[in-house]
Order: sequence, then structure tokens, then C-alpha cells
Amino acid sequence: MQGDQQQPGLSPFAMAYGSQTVWERAERDAAAFRFNDAMAADTAFLMPIVLRECAEVFRGLTSLVDVAGGLGGAAATIAAAFPDLKCTVLDLPQVVACKW
Repeated sequence: MQGDQQQPGLSPFAMAYGSQTVWERAERDAAAFRFNDAMAADTAFLMPIVLRECAEVFRGLTSLVDVAGGLGGAAATIAAAFPDLKCTVLDLPQVVACKW
């Protein structure tokens, strides 16, 4: 970057990493794929504890949306414990397609 001039239309992230958005970088960044793996492992470990210690949080709910829910591990664990609860998982297309 020359001087302190920001190029029009480029965010500081784009100037630092050479992509328009953090999401474009995540689509091709190996670290993002490792992060998704780590989150899935963490979820598998933590969700049984969450349900054992905090199940009352889910009682009485009719639906739940897990935003950035990966492949749905947390939602699947919750749905198994509360079969009448409708669970929806939202995440980026490359995560849902399991391209990691």
C-alpha cells in the first residue's frame, strides 16, 4: 500500500488479505477448514454437558435456529433430546457441503 491512501471500494480486510470479504477468504483458506473441524469436535464434547446442565433452556420451545451451525451437530443433539423441537441449521454453502 502506497502511503496511507486507501483504494476506493477496498476494505481494510481486502487490502490486508487480497480478497474482497472475510467470507471469500474463508472459502479457500485451509485455516477456516481446520476451524470448522475444531468447532465440530468442540460441539460433540460440549453439547451433552449443555443438555445435562441447561436442558431447561430448551423446554417449551417449538423451534430453534442454529446460525453458523456447521453440519448440525449441536442441533442434532438438541433434537434428539427434544424430539418435538423443530431445528434448523444455517451456515455457509461450503460448510454445509462439507468441503473441509
